[in-house]
Amino acid sequence: MTNANRIPRPTSRPLDSNGLFTQEWRDYLIELAGGADIALIEAALEALRDRIIDLENGGSIKVVINGFGSIRVDGSFQTGAIQVSLYGDDPNAGPMFFYGNGPDGQRAFVRLYDGFEAGIGLEKTDSGYLVLGEINSTSELPPTGTMGTAYRVNENGGSSLYTWDGIAWVEDSAANGVVGFRLAPLADSGEGSLLAITRDQYGRVSGTRVATITGTLGEIDVADGDASAGLPTVSLADVANAGGGTLVRIARDAKGRVTGTSAPTTDDLPEGEENLYYTDTRADARINLQKGQPNGIAPLDSGGKLDGAYLPDLAITDTFVVASQAAMLALTAERGDVAIRTDVSKSFILSATPASTLANWKELLTPVSPVTSVFGRVGAVVAQTGDYTPAQVGAEPAVTAGTTAQYWRGDKTWRDFATDVRAAVLTGISFATNALVSATDTVLQAIGKLQAQLRYSLTIEGMKLSWDSTTGYTVGTGRCYAEDGTLIVFSSPISLSSLSLTANTWYHVYAADVSGTPTVINTTDAPVLYRGVARSRTGNTSQRYIGSIRTTTGGAIFNFQHLGDKVFYQEKLDVTPFRVLSNGAATVDTTIACSAIVPVSCRSIALRVFNLATSATGLFIHNGLGSNQMYTFNQGNQVFFDFPLNGSQELRYRFSGAPSGGGAYLDVVSYTLER
Repeated sequence: MTNANRIPRPTSRPLDSNGLFTQEWRDYLIELAGGADIALIEAALEALRDRIIDLENGGSIKVVINGFGSIRVDGSFQTGAIQVSLYGDDPNAGPMFFYGNGPDGQRAFVRLYDGFEAGIGLEKTDSGYLVLGEINSTSELPPTGTMGTAYRVNENGGSSLYTWDGIAWVEDSAANGVVGFRLAPLADSGEGSLLAITRDQYGRVSGTRVATITGTLGEIDVADGDASAGLPTVSLADVANAGGGTLVRIARDAKGRVTGTSAPTTDDLPEGEENLYYTDTRADARINLQKGQPNGIAPLDSGGKLDGAYLPDLAITDTFVVASQAAMLALTAERGDVAIRTDVSKSFILSATPASTLANWKELLTPVSPVTSVFGRVGAVVAQTGDYTPAQVGAEPAVTAGTTAQYWRGDKTWRDFATDVRAAVLTGISFATNALVSATDTVLQAIGKLQAQLRYSLTIEGMKLSWDSTTGYTVGTGRCYAEDGTLIVFSSPISLSSLSLTANTWYHVYAADVSGTPTVINTTDAPVLYRGVARSRTGNTSQRYIGSIRTTTGGAIFNFQHLGDKVFYQEKLDVTPFRVLSNGAATVDTTIACSAIVPVSCRSIALRVFNLATSATGLFIHNGLGSNQMYTFNQGNQVFFDFPLNGSQELRYRFSGAPSGGGAYLDVVSYTLER
């Protein structure tokens, strides 16, 4: 017997477009042939043949029309009329009505507008109007309205939109029933704070960050800089009086701002009532007023000498040379005169008159010389050989035989030259220049230049990153210099583990010496160039950039291997984010961003290219910095090669014509690390 479940559906076609049995009818016939009684089939076929002959000879056939699904059949051939219609048919259905199940679950023509509901913050429109409601008569329309709004009026078996034209409500007979959505207006809360925003191409806010107006300490004061408590107010800061200052001539503009300064002269400062400038006439008058006055000025005579009238009496001393006491007493002398006696090699001064009195002459005393002879000689003695010993004149002591590399120091001691040079303090050394050492440099200058050359070295020795797990990595041994000249040495590997990282994020790795401790810094702060390809952490010149790691959508670290200056990914590479282009078919230059899988320190990648087009279509790849046909790949090509990215970690591609059979695939296998 035939399985009833295998009988073809009434609506299924026996033959397909190629004239062959469809699978449903083929399975049915095969089952019928394999399990049916041949005699019964033959009898059925003979009966069918006889019925066909009967119909051809004018016989009749009973016909029954049944409706399926939404089709409704009324009447029969016996009654003489059959009417076929849709359940819930509505001959008055307007534009943008669709047949189907309505909100009540019954089949009917349903207005498209009624099948949508506006979400929070949205408004639904009908034919471009905001429908304020449905009413049953135009008499229910309000007296006034707003442009762009409408009411749906259902009366006299019809439905129409009445819109406000600024004067009255009028029927819009051209309403097309198109449903639209727009943002609902928001009431102004009068609150908020200052934000910097970015928008996409549709004007939607795609990002915000706090924006605050700040001033300069001591120059500009800002109140409510974030506008959270009111509008920002900017004013000049109060300046404390520091005292001091110099006199300067200034120029100001209409707003009181200083626009220029210059050195002042007395012409810029008018005289006051008391403080007057001294002119030649005023100075001469003042001098003449003080001449010959007590505590004033002594005048000069016509010869340029002081006038004797203004000088006190002068005491003039005369000196006499005599050979005896009698000659001294016979002198005509005044008090203060001096007599030199050659007979006794002494001098006397007259202390009172008369000069003829011996008691009035006082001997002028001279100190007695403590030296009576030199080397047993008196008079003008000249030193002779043998007068002094070496110790008396501070001569150097004898050097011990066999002594080398010694010198006589200022403290009168013999010193070892090599020992003192090694112990010398490099006071005054400068690292300001890293120029080449020259033959004219001092030792301090040469050492300073060499140290500066080492400090400015850009080379990183070792310090390679290695992947340990999805939550950790290790930085190997090595050394480098930071931008500020700090030498950083990793004498043993440093590992970071159990890291909790943000998904789909670049983390940048820095080497640092923190208070003498070698340290690895893991942060999202981007590196910045400071010389050549050497980079430091943004805002920190003591931390040297040594590499980057990327996290997955789950926050795990992508597996990688750092060899030389290249970082190789050890992941499935034909999926995002390594596959930066999948089945691309653009025929105009199209930009492909690689920043999700290469860091900002990368300018070159290892790229795997597939051109799966079967048509004779060339695939061009370039970076926008040179020819737009920098690299060309024919259909069917699969190539690995190094590719230079542009400064934004991007490349561009296009086909020479529309490809068929397949498109372009680009996979990033590794990247070159600049550090």
